[in-house]
Amino acid sequence: GMRKAAFNAFKLLNFTGTKRLSLSGGSDSSGGINGMATTNDAGDSLQILLYNYNNTLNTASGSGDSQAISVSGLPAALAGKEIFVTTYVVDEKNSNPYSVWTGLGSPATPSESDWEKMHQAQHLAVTTVKKTLTDATFSTTVTMLKQSGMLIILSVKRPLMGRDALVEIEGEDYDGQSGAAKEDSGDSTLGQSISFASSGGWVYFENVDYTDDGVISVNLRVKSASDTTLELHQDTQTGTLLGSCKVTSTSNAWADQTCTLSQTVTGVSKLYVVASGAIHLNYLKLQGNGSAPGTGGTTGAGGA
Repeated sequence: GMRKAAFNAFKLLNFTGTKRLSLSGGSDSSGGINGMATTNDAGDSLQILLYNYNNTLNTASGSGDSQAISVSGLPAALAGKEIFVTTYVVDEKNSNPYSVWTGLGSPATPSESDWEKMHQAQHLAVTTVKKTLTDATFSTTVTMLKQSGMLIILSVKRPLMGRDALVEIEGEDYDGQSGAAKEDSGDSTLGQSISFASSGGWVYFENVDYTDDGVISVNLRVKSASDTTLELHQDTQTGTLLGSCKVTSTSNAWADQTCTLSQTVTGVSKLYVVASGAIHLNYLKLQGNGSAPGTGGTTGAGGA
């Protein structure tokens, strides 16, 4: 269940657009920095995918290789506008838990603390800044380690910078836990789920992206023998209470239950799910401001 560097490289490919653009320069197939550029159908997002390939597997490139980038003829939706410039990096040090594992001594049986350190490093390393363009051009210079990939997105709206809160977040895909165990779900979707044996168990998920529009409710795929509660907290298991979801007994059969959050949650942060009793969780899925409000839940304190 660990996302390795190759997995994250495919994620970069998944972020590219539907229309390929003309690109000149770059190195030949023997090695060096090359790339491709794309845009989406709406013309409000442009993607520049770079890769620093070398025939000899050598990541010891010191400070890295520098590459200048110049874009001209930006579409009207981007030209002269305030945009997001978002950069994702996959290399020996970023979006890559392997170097963390070797740094821990390459343990054959990692401890829970080891797993948490590796899980933290498995997510896409990403930064974003706002920049106001003066015309239909954009230029920058980047530095890349050897055997690495980089994606630069120019966009009107901030692109995804973590786990997508609006799709199913599988319970067993947690980044850390206490009092939770993985199991075969036996649900119609197959796969795994997690079980909390008693009160106080929790799991957390790094880098959950609630979008800048925000989320207002959560759908829970759960199984329980009696009524209980799942609490959603921000950043720590006792952090800001985002929602207290009363789960009614499902007679130990898988069922969907929806809970209204106590506040609109925006941005990117760590999400903790804390159980008040025995319960099984297959997945959770947050719902945005455009979704119908959920039922149940109680008000939490503090701001998002």
